[in-house]
Amino acid sequence: MKFSGSYLDAKVKTSKDKSGHEFYTVTFDGSATIAHASEAAEYLRSALLSEKSVVINLAAVKQVDVSFLQLLIAAGRSFAANDRSLYHDGIGAEHPFCEAAALAGFAPSPEGVWLDFFHPLPRRRK
Repeated sequence: MKFSGSYLDAKVKTSKDKSGHEFYTVTFDGSATIAHASEAAEYLRSALLSEKSVVINLAAVKQVDVSFLQLLIAAGRSFAANDRSLYHDGIGAEHPFCEAAALAGFAPSPEGVWLDFFHPLPRRRK
């Protein structure tokens, strides 16, 4: 959906890792901002309903604001209340998510956990 030159698109897929663990992955692309908060919320709701571990891939996100952080906090609380994991992927040190979180007063743990629940996607060694 395009809106005033900005957009938020998402792709959803289910996959398994080598051990057979299933993941529900939501890959966002565009602007994760208040202009698209309702769209982002719908994708996060569908992820919660999936009953799988969820990966939020933000590699293609170009802009993040505090409304998206608030959605992630709400989603994280819901996942935690249901004893489920929420992972992130595609977040480098210079990513807009990191900038928005830092401006809002958040910092990652030494292990890369943001907002107390948003864990880095575990990588398997080859």
